[in-house]
Amino acid sequence: MTKDVYRGKRKETGEWVYGRRLANDIIVPIGQPFEFEINTGFICGDLKGYEVDPDTIGQCTELTDKNKIEIFEGDIIIYGFKPCVVKWDKYNASFSLYVFGTTKVAGFNQETMNLKKVAGNMYDSPELLEGVAQ
Repeated sequence: MTKDVYRGKRKETGEWVYGRRLANDIIVPIGQPFEFEINTGFICGDLKGYEVDPDTIGQCTELTDKNKIEIFEGDIIIYGFKPCVVKWDKYNASFSLYVFGTTKVAGFNQETMNLKKVAGNMYDSPELLEGVAQ
């Protein structure tokens, strides 16, 4: 996948949707061809988009874990026996790993992630963060 792929939990079912982010809380699933007319903003095609909880939207980092699972913003990775959350680092314009919510951890790159695995995400597995200061 590429960085312009997002995921979010559907509001009505709680199921994950993976695809293009069309609006703040609309994701169009992967595989639906469409064209966007730049001059008019008109979208051509028969799109089926899903309204998702905006708090659960996360972008693909383009990295994979040791099991070749794609890593998304909001995923939890156990790093040095500590649960870390993947977040966007606006100051460095890149994704980073954070422990305790604000402490950045070095080594969020493909070489290091080849040795780690996604343990869950902060929406489906909040228990992984229990007892950790956020």
